[in-house]
Amino acid sequence: MIFSINVATLRDFMINILLLFGMVLLYQVSRFQPRQKGWFKNIIVGLFVGLIGVLTMMFPFKFNEGLFFDARSVLYLISGYFFGPIVTIIGAAIGLGYRIYVGGGGVYAGVATIFVTSLIGISWKYVQTRLPKSWSSAFNFYLMGFIGHIAAITCQLLIVPFSNAIPAIQLIAVPFLVFYPIATLILALSINNHINRLLADESIKQQKLLLQSSIDSAQNIQVFALDKSMRYLTFNESHAQSIQAFVGRRPTIGQGFLDNMPINDFSKRLRNEIKIALEGKSYVSLAQIETSHHVFFETHYSPIIDAHHQIIGVSVFSQDVTKRINDEKEIVHLSYHDPLTNLKNRRFYQEEIARLEEKRDAILTFVLFDINGLKIMNDAFGHQVGDVLLQRISQVVNDTLPENSILIRIGGDEFVIIFYGIHELATEEIIERIDGLIRNEMINGISFSVSFGVAERQPNEKIAETIRRAEKKMYTKKLGEVTSSRHETIRAILNTLHVKSKREESHSLRVSLISQKIGEALNLRREEIDLLKMMANLHDIGKIAIDAAILNKPGPLNDHEWSEIKKHPETGYHILLASPEYAEIAEDILSHHERWDGKGYPRGLKGEEIPFRARVIALADSFDAMTSSRPYRCALTQAEAIEEIRRCAGTQFDPNISAKFLEYLKREETDE
Repeated sequence: MIFSINVATLRDFMINILLLFGMVLLYQVSRFQPRQKGWFKNIIVGLFVGLIGVLTMMFPFKFNEGLFFDARSVLYLISGYFFGPIVTIIGAAIGLGYRIYVGGGGVYAGVATIFVTSLIGISWKYVQTRLPKSWSSAFNFYLMGFIGHIAAITCQLLIVPFSNAIPAIQLIAVPFLVFYPIATLILALSINNHINRLLADESIKQQKLLLQSSIDSAQNIQVFALDKSMRYLTFNESHAQSIQAFVGRRPTIGQGFLDNMPINDFSKRLRNEIKIALEGKSYVSLAQIETSHHVFFETHYSPIIDAHHQIIGVSVFSQDVTKRINDEKEIVHLSYHDPLTNLKNRRFYQEEIARLEEKRDAILTFVLFDINGLKIMNDAFGHQVGDVLLQRISQVVNDTLPENSILIRIGGDEFVIIFYGIHELATEEIIERIDGLIRNEMINGISFSVSFGVAERQPNEKIAETIRRAEKKMYTKKLGEVTSSRHETIRAILNTLHVKSKREESHSLRVSLISQKIGEALNLRREEIDLLKMMANLHDIGKIAIDAAILNKPGPLNDHEWSEIKKHPETGYHILLASPEYAEIAEDILSHHERWDGKGYPRGLKGEEIPFRARVIALADSFDAMTSSRPYRCALTQAEAIEEIRRCAGTQFDPNISAKFLEYLKREETDE
């Protein structure tokens, strides 16, 4: 009898357990993830748990009518642990409803079992955090099952009548304390592994999406991966578009990378570079694309190594670096070239000298030259014209030089020519031809000259010494050329001004005659009067930098035009100061628009702070302006001009010079 009961009990126990495993199988097939959030999902899973609970109670092993046992304790432990309180409460409510509906002497024990095992399952996650970290998940699941079923057995004390409780506990003790904890362990591990697998799959999907999103976000970089057979594992949109543009079709996963490419130097190079990475070496290639020679790509190849340290493919990152390469070339070019003339610069010169110093047996001839009168040109016409002069001379010299030579601008108006394998005598013949060509050049109607110095390196001579000899020769020639050159340049500037404005030419001649009269009135020596006449002729030379439209304007000047006119004393000062023979009068030219009362320009000098000759020129300049007609006003009569000078003496003009000049004019009138 006991044996038959045990066999029946075991049979019913197995039916219950199979129901629970069926639940696990159905759950795994559905790929329903318990950790996903949402009320709808919780309700569905709760209903499912409740249904399984009812099914287990529909196929129990019975003790007597109204008193039966099943595996619902395993179900609610599992539900509480994995599905959480909401799902378990829904499932438990369904189970409780059915158990109460069946009724019988075990109804209280059955209700208590559902409640207690659900509570233990829900709270076990918290309990688990208090257990030793060294305990495995399997042991924790088994412990949950064991404790849960001790509690379930304890609930059987509520069986009515109590006389049935002890026999019932004896009947279920072995299944509940031996088989049910093991069943709990197996079911928990199955669900846990399923959950982990689903989460791992989801993680892999997310990682793939993240990876694809990451490589697609690199819009200017082509990213792709190949297996050992050079078939695509993945690629980004930038690479797909590039391949489509190159071969006419988009690539696909699993397709051979080089399958659609024509066999040429380009594809052969790519194959060889990929092979290097497949052999285990990270490799960087910077190549000028064979099919588009103006395009450069930098490509990084890295082997893909699996967990077993086996090479399973290669990852490739490729970027168009044409702009970077061109920028680098431009930077290198700028670092070794003068931006104005595009000649080699001082940096190149220094490095070239260091290189040539080691070539003791090389035949080298050095030529140093600079431009005479560049500063005067800059002051007279502005630096733009000076730049044109530098460019013109550079072009003339460079176009005339033989191939085995190089022209270098080392700064300002200083240049060096290096002749490789050419002796000094032959070099001088070339320089003589260049000098003749330069003298035929003109800018703004002004010719210019260049001073050259030539020296050939002697055996065992340091290049620095050779250059010093060439420089000495250049300065020796410059001493003989520069004075004449500067004088001619200033004369040419003055002539250019007079061509630019005929009014300025006649004005200068009249001021020169008036200055002579003032000098005679002041009883100055003849050489002083001659100097005044020369100054009067040059006093407006600074107007060369003023636009002809302003100089020749028929009407009154506006504020901007007047501010331009007022710059001419300073411009004239700088032009004349550049030439030593005119430096003596440069200060006078600068000051010829100052006033005795300090209200003049450009420096606001007062009284005798103004140079004496400048005071004379100021009076002569004003007298001519008053007695000369303009398109917008008539000239004053001499009497009116005399009255104006008398009125402005001591404010605008030097009172003493004014008085002497007025006396002179009165005598002149009387003599007539």
